[in-house]
Amino acid sequence: MSDSQTPLDVLHRLVGGQGRSPLDAVGSVAPALTQVEDFRPLGECLEWRLADAFWDHAGVIPFVRNDVPYLVNNSGRLSESAAALVFAALEQLRPSLPARILMLELGAGSGLFARYFLDAFADRCRKAGSDLYQRLTYVVTDRFSRTVDGWQREGLFAGHEGHADARVCDANSVDLLFDSGRDVPPLGAPVVVFCNYLLDVLPARIVRRSGKGLEQLCVRAHVPGGETALQAAGLANLEEARGLAASEHFDDLRRLLGLLPHLELETEFRPWNPTTAAETAFASAVADGQRAILNHGALACLEKLIRRLDPHGLLLINDYGPVRSEDVANHLGVQRFGGSVALGLNFPWLERVLGEQGFACVAPEGDEQRYIHSRLCARGIGAKAVELLNQHFGLAHDKALDAPQDEARAHLAAGRRNDALEAYRRAIERSPGDWQMLGEAAEYIGLQLGDHAAGLDIVRAALERNPWRSAWLWNILGDCLFYRNRLEGAHAAFMQALRIDPDDPRSNLNLAYTLSAQDDQAGALAAIARGLASDGQGHFRPRLLEKQGQIIATIADRTAAEKAQLARRAQRFA
Repeated sequence: MSDSQTPLDVLHRLVGGQGRSPLDAVGSVAPALTQVEDFRPLGECLEWRLADAFWDHAGVIPFVRNDVPYLVNNSGRLSESAAALVFAALEQLRPSLPARILMLELGAGSGLFARYFLDAFADRCRKAGSDLYQRLTYVVTDRFSRTVDGWQREGLFAGHEGHADARVCDANSVDLLFDSGRDVPPLGAPVVVFCNYLLDVLPARIVRRSGKGLEQLCVRAHVPGGETALQAAGLANLEEARGLAASEHFDDLRRLLGLLPHLELETEFRPWNPTTAAETAFASAVADGQRAILNHGALACLEKLIRRLDPHGLLLINDYGPVRSEDVANHLGVQRFGGSVALGLNFPWLERVLGEQGFACVAPEGDEQRYIHSRLCARGIGAKAVELLNQHFGLAHDKALDAPQDEARAHLAAGRRNDALEAYRRAIERSPGDWQMLGEAAEYIGLQLGDHAAGLDIVRAALERNPWRSAWLWNILGDCLFYRNRLEGAHAAFMQALRIDPDDPRSNLNLAYTLSAQDDQAGALAAIARGLASDGQGHFRPRLLEKQGQIIATIADRTAAEKAQLARRAQRFA
């Protein structure tokens, strides 16, 4: 800008002296078409259905990466508590039990709860001299065949042959398990049914009463960016995306999974009419201006199970959601974990409806303060069952098991290494089967304190409990082996971690070390590239780049040495 030019002179030179008014400019804008699906009820909307396609596509990987929280019911502790409760209940029911005792778990996901339950139940029966395990068939199910096939391929239930029966079952159609005319024999009446973090992903509504009457929350899906964003996700145009979104087939919906992280959801309450007696009763209890959660899919599933359950049978639910009526309005958010969505259970409503059908639901002491809420449901629940529920599922039980690990973490944060070590010792003493806690202790003792031999023993115990679902544990094992100069074993451990999760950044970083040590620099650089590409949060980026620099320096040094050797050779001939 010359001294003679004012700022306005510069502006007019750049964009012209005259333009449209702001109002005219806004009026001329035509937003890019982005609507992929019009308003649909919450439990039927595109995001909810894409969550099902996500599980069909991903299998157990979301658990492995902890994208979907699952440790609370898959560390082994919940299984051991359930085994203690069920064993005592069945011993009391022994005179009325059928010859073959059937148990059923719906939506088993990782399958670890079932595996650890069978381990703990068999151990209790062996110690008590009971034949209950010998009479047991545990039917473990999931909606997706990829998940069920994975259990069998991995040998998840090895050692429980004849007692574990893995089947595909959609909890929305649980009746099919009991009907004849299918490829597998129909089930009889189960004595025990487990629902762990299942009911919250079944179709649900958010309902309110306004001046217009009863309304339910509906959702419309948009993709910001219009055609450009669709083409980046591999879709030809908006019409193709809308056609796929209208489909109920997973093959079609999977093609939209690339849009899931980018969906923009528009919400609106629209008129709703109850269609069942339970929904009508629910609606009558919704006051003006009030909103509430209606878990109609969960109730339908539970009602089907109740009809099929043995007259003396029991149902154990472990899930999240509001447990007091006054808290329901504060738990209306639909939670998204990775590609999965869930809406917490309206426990007060479900308990009331089941109670009206003659099915009592009992909560353990202090349940409202627990992370996961448990309900023991049956036609009759005696004082002994309530006592056992409090003993193994109450808040005091959780705190007693959590306390040493919480103390260890607090000591670590304050730099009290010896106190942390003692706390981990007590944690192992109290929960010797908790593989997550064992892994945490092994990582501290083996890698931070540098006692690689002790770390190796601890992580071995953790992997004996869970060799299937944790790349993290295999990395700890490999690190301990690496520091003990057992390079071949370390490499094998890191390769096993990659088989569980090929995109795990830590596994790829560790593999770069063993490949480089084996003089496979190209393979090491490829592992680093995979690690960088999958480390979206950047937790391992500095170490990956540091190792990349070391490998590049190694390659450069070797090339320089080779050139120097050739130069010396040429001088000799000269």
